[in-house]
Amino acid sequence: MNVCWHKYPDEKPCDSWKFNDVIVVIENIYDDCPSIQACCYDEREDKFFTESAICPRCNMSTKHYINGKVLYWIFVCELETPEDVNDD
Repeated sequence: MNVCWHKYPDEKPCDSWKFNDVIVVIENIYDDCPSIQACCYDEREDKFFTESAICPRCNMSTKHYINGKVLYWIFVCELETPEDVNDD
């Protein structure tokens, strides 16, 4: 299996509403070490976001948009598992 990260914004994912099914690499403005975040993607808004837990009173969750500059993204299902690596 060959893992291929997608460069953002050259390549954009389709809507992803499964909880944290996209992993993004975010530019760190404080040093040269980028950070990684599991999230979702809203195609209509063209933004990556995380969701809070569902509130038991109102039965809704809140979107928290990622403010940092996203450099790369990949769907979790595109990543190799340890079994995939050992099969090579």
